[in-house]
Amino acid sequence: MALALALPGAAAAQTVPPAAPQTAPADPARLAVAGKVVAKLVPQGVYLRMMRDAFPQMMDAMIGQMSGLTPADLGEKDSSGKTLEQIAAERDPAFRERMTIMTRVISDEMGKVMDKLEPRVRVALGKSFARRFTLQQLNDLDAFFATPRVLRSRRTIC
Repeated sequence: MALALALPGAAAAQTVPPAAPQTAPADPARLAVAGKVVAKLVPQGVYLRMMRDAFPQMMDAMIGQMSGLTPADLGEKDSSGKTLEQIAAERDPAFRERMTIMTRVISDEMGKVMDKLEPRVRVALGKSFARRFTLQQLNDLDAFFATPRVLRSRRTIC
């Protein structure tokens, strides 16, 4: 009987989420240097450009790779040997065009969302860096990202 009475309390105690850990505010000097480092890592507009330039290519590659699979490749019973692309085209002749349009729209809209979120991401990263790295480490990162080789490579990426 005591065990039966104790179990509901034990179960309830297990479902209570732990308190969120309190983090001390970052040292202002570290926060200042962390902000400079993050600005170099996440330059203004990088997410917009990434969504505009890289996302469509990535989606096209994924769709192309998956389109060549057969249902059997995915563990489904199928003896037709038709690819997913062939099956989709039979059911929806505009499948490829629809996927192209969908990818473009998602890319454009996600670019807008990420562009709005980017400043908050930069601030959050700055706070995180300031908490996790010492002032010396942050200064070293800042110096590294200011080297000519890194600056040249950043121009080609961003």
